[in-house]
Amino acid sequence: MRGDGDQKAVGPGTCWRRAGARTERRGFLPMPDQRIDPRANDGTERVVVLELLRDDRDQRWTRAELKRELHDIDPAALDAALEHLWEMGVMCAEGDAVWASPCTQHLDTLSMICV
Repeated sequence: MRGDGDQKAVGPGTCWRRAGARTERRGFLPMPDQRIDPRANDGTERVVVLELLRDDRDQRWTRAELKRELHDIDPAALDAALEHLWEMGVMCAEGDAVWASPCTQHLDTLSMICV
């Protein structure tokens, strides 16, 4: 994915990492005034997260597999959703592979992500 301006670019495969008693993330979280209004989301991000958490297949998806599976979603909207989910730490990415971040997987295990 990409870095912005003078910010250090975050490399592929970057997720939240545990460092001692606190959690650190390489990259930058948005400022409160940069956050996206959840009401503006068309539901694409939710659909992507639910696909990434499916238990009937491998955890890692290629972008092409997701686009085939979610063929009824506009490709540009899907790309935007993947970018935003990655920026927020909800998913990880390396090359063409994407998967739910460890935190997202743990929330799912705690039944905090529901259909």
